[in-house]
Amino acid sequence: MNRALSQSGQAVFLAALMVRAGTSDGAAIGLSGIFVAMMAATALCSLPCGAITDRIGAPRSLWAGILGRAIVIAVAMTLPASPAASFVIAFAYSAVSQLLSPAELALVPAQLEDGPYLLDLQVPAFAADAAPSRPVLYRLTEQSA
Repeated sequence: MNRALSQSGQAVFLAALMVRAGTSDGAAIGLSGIFVAMMAATALCSLPCGAITDRIGAPRSLWAGILGRAIVIAVAMTLPASPAASFVIAFAYSAVSQLLSPAELALVPAQLEDGPYLLDLQVPAFAADAAPSRPVLYRLTEQSA
């Protein structure tokens, strides 16, 4: 439930950021700048933030990422609507999100035992760009002779 709420909040914020950039002067620059800023922040911050998460632990990193996102959103509400402001907001939001991503994954409990598995990724024969898949894991075991 918490993850769904977090993802919904992120989607609303990013949609609002797109509207903000798309309705300001220089809309094309603002909208493309958002994507560039988010990719740049990911490229520049993912490894350092992953190292920070390893050092301080997943729970602290999770809270730091949540607090960082809240601060970025609060600051975003005070900035004027301009392509430059949209770029800065998108960069900052994506940068602090890099603290959140590895922490979220680290907190997922391990439900499978370590060992070799075979993945059978079952994809229906849909004539579409995207199709649902059903992953099935088979544990591989050694047979004694």
